[in-house]
Amino acid sequence: MRQKIGTVLEKSLIKRLHLEAAREGKPISRIIEEALKAYLDRRKIRGNPDIVDATWGTIQISPKELKEVLESDLFET
Repeated sequence: MRQKIGTVLEKSLIKRLHLEAAREGKPISRIIEEALKAYLDRRKIRGNPDIVDATWGTIQISPKELKEVLESDLFET
């Protein structure tokens, strides 16, 4: 599923983006998507695990239990 996002970029980068999209005959969104995917794929290859993917859903705790943990004094004797 595709989702629209918004961001702020340097004007010079936007100009380069437009030129590259025109040169390749691709939509700007495709150029951004390909660049972002390549960047994220390189990070995984270098051994940087995606912490969100690696830990997603591993701790299942109710909001009440979370509040109790956060408010507890871990150094209490």
